Amino acid sequence: MSVVTVHEIERGIATLGSKGATAKAARLKVWLAGLLDGFGDRILGLDLQAAVLSGHLEARALAIGHAPGMADAMVAGIAKSHDLVVITRNGRHFQPFGIAVLSPEEAARRQEGNLEP
Repeated sequence: MSVVTVHEIERGIATLGSKGATAKAARLKVWLAGLLDGFGDRILGLDLQAAVLSGHLEARALAIGHAPGMADAMVAGIAKSHDLVVITRNGRHFQPFGIAVLSPEEAARRQEGNLEP
């Protein structure tokens, strides 16, 4: 998990709270605290190598007509710099980066040893 992902989740929770969905925001805040506790020191930051890669990946995506946004580019750069796969329900957002992407369902199947799509 990347610090950018943490940012995006936190932003979503705060947005829910500001729109009046305080009970849902509170539940998600507890969920996020557990997630962060479980991941601990495995949450990956944006270091220099990942920043350089993310800039390159975003420029490449823009050159072929996609506007992925800095957050997705940073997630892609962090994943690529650590030779990891991005797991997301928005795989199409990451296609222009040319990196490995799996849906959560596909990742779960592979984790269980069932490599069938």
